[in-house]
This record gives sequence, structure tokens and C-alpha cells, in this order.
Amino acid sequence: MINMMRLHDAIFIALLVAPRTSGAAPDLGPASSPSNTTLTGSFRLTLTGDPLTATPLVTERLGVIPFGRWLNAIPAEKNKRGFEFAAQLNNCSSRGCIVGLEDTQRVLIAKRGIADAIRLDIFDAGWKRIEAAAISESGQVAIPVVSPKDRREIWIIRSNGRMRKRIPHAVKGPMMLRWRNGSLFMVYQGPGGFSAMRASLSAGTMQSATPMEAWWVSCKGGPAQPLAVGLTGEIHELLEGVLTLPLYRRGNPQPGWLELTQSTRPMTTQGSTSPVHVKIDCLGRVNIVSALGNEVWCLRFGPDGKILKASKVDVNLAGDHRSIKIDQRGRFYLLEAELDLTQGGEPSQLNLLRLN
Repeated sequence: MINMMRLHDAIFIALLVAPRTSGAAPDLGPASSPSNTTLTGSFRLTLTGDPLTATPLVTERLGVIPFGRWLNAIPAEKNKRGFEFAAQLNNCSSRGCIVGLEDTQRVLIAKRGIADAIRLDIFDAGWKRIEAAAISESGQVAIPVVSPKDRREIWIIRSNGRMRKRIPHAVKGPMMLRWRNGSLFMVYQGPGGFSAMRASLSAGTMQSATPMEAWWVSCKGGPAQPLAVGLTGEIHELLEGVLTLPLYRRGNPQPGWLELTQSTRPMTTQGSTSPVHVKIDCLGRVNIVSALGNEVWCLRFGPDGKILKASKVDVNLAGDHRSIKIDQRGRFYLLEAELDLTQGGEPSQLNLLRLN
């Protein structure tokens, strides 16, 4: 028996209780279809196709995370309920994934080969991580930290493990860090609603930004694709029961609609799944994780809304559907618990898998 301890980003809790406010920034919350089924907005994108007959995604094993007490390992122990450990993916890029841990003195990175780790005390003693770190396409890691005297900074660590910049800030509430190509954004709950800031990596300062900027991504060498659903697509609780999502187009203040049709809800033995993660990638494709209980599907739709690929997750998923993350090129990442049959089926390591 594997008993997974769930870790939740504190920002998720704050977003659930935050009041909706008006302002210049677009509302990032979900919206259901009006009762008369007429959608108002400047445009709409309807998702179509049958996941059961779509081309399956290809699964690739990238690397491993060992169990143990090493710096790059996950602590695990036996108890009366079985084998217990706490780990899930926070966010991913093509260079790896940040693994959520209870240990605030280090950041664990799942990547090709064996996992790597950043130990905070080698840079400055006493500082602790306070939210999830984020990894960029170049392998840089942004870590939100706090000092024993309650000073708050974001540390930018290069892919070679050296400190690039320490950026002070005054945000004390829950936050979420996201890289968009070479730019780092902080999205947080402010007194007037959702707010965002962009980090100046050269000056080491924070500058005002719009909440949608972090989700307009571009593929390497190409222009930014114009559509995004924003923060809402990353929060499972805000997607429950939602049939449509506001869809924002760059340069257009009036949102359109993304219709989460039955094509996004594959039927399982327990019933119909529901979207729990929605992200538009740098090619304009709509990528969705849909789940019901332990049954999980990964779905990809083209910019025209037609289904391209779909696969049911048939592995020993470590954590749950919340732990499946999508990078800016629309690839799905998850952790698989590999079982050692010679030891009674206990997990021997975690494998980082990518579905494409």
C-alpha cells in the first residue's frame, strides 16, 4: 500500500477565498455558461473529438529520484499503513521539474538522469524556502525565500548551481512564480485582487506587470502565441463544474470563451472525468488533464479545437492528478512510483515521465 501525503501551494487556498474585484486587469476566475446557453464575448474556441479514438501520447522515461536521506533523495518510511513519502511536481520546463517537498532547506529538481538539489544554506545560513520554486527553459531556478529577520527575496540560481541574483520584495502573502521564456513573473493576491510583477534580472528589482503576461508564452525563436486562460487553468478547485473558461487574446481586452465540451471528459469505469488542469502552449494548442478519482487522462487539442492526442495514465502515479504538470510546449510530466517486487512490492524509486 502506498500512502501519498498531499502538498498544496498556499496560493491555491488564498485564491479560493479571495473576493472578486473589478479593475483594469482581467478577471482570472472561471465562469460557467449563461443559463440561456448564449456565450457573450469577442470569440470562442470549442474543443471537439473523441479521446478514445485519438492518437495516444508517447511516454518517455527521463530520469529517477531515489528514496533515502541524501540531498537529492526523498525521505520515505514504513508505517502501519504502508510506505509513506511526500512529493509532487510543482512546475516543469524542458530542463526539469521542481518537486514539492516539506523540507524548506532545499529545492529538489527532477531531470534527465538522476535528480539534483539546491541546498539553501550554502548561499546564506538561516534562510528558508516559503513557496514553490520555478524552473526556466534555460535551467535557472527561482526560489522564494525568507530570512530569520523576515526579509523576503527571490534567489535566482543558475543551472551550474551558482547564484545569479538576489531580488528583494515586500510581498508577504501567498505567491506563485512562473518563467515565461527568459522573464520571471510573480503572481500574488494583493489587496485589490490578483496582481503580478516582473523581475528585472539585471537590476535585481521587481516591476509592475499584468496578471496575464506570465501565460503568453512563445516557442524558442518564434512569436508569442496570442491565447491564454491564465491562472485559473492551474487550480483544480476553481475548475470543478466549469463548462467554459474565459479565453484571453493578446491585445484584446474583451475575453472570449474556451468551451470544455464532452471531448474533455473521457468516460471511465467510475463515470465521466472532469478537467483539472488547462494550459495553452506556445504553439496555441490546448492541453488538459482530466480526472475522476484515480482515473486520469492527458488530452491535447489543436489551435482549431480538434483533438490531436489523448492517453489514459496507466502508471503507479505518485501523488495524484494535481501533480501532473504541463510545460510551455504542451508536454505532460508526472512521477511514477517504481515497485520492487523482490521487496514485497514496495516503491524503490520515483521515475520522471514525459508524455508527448
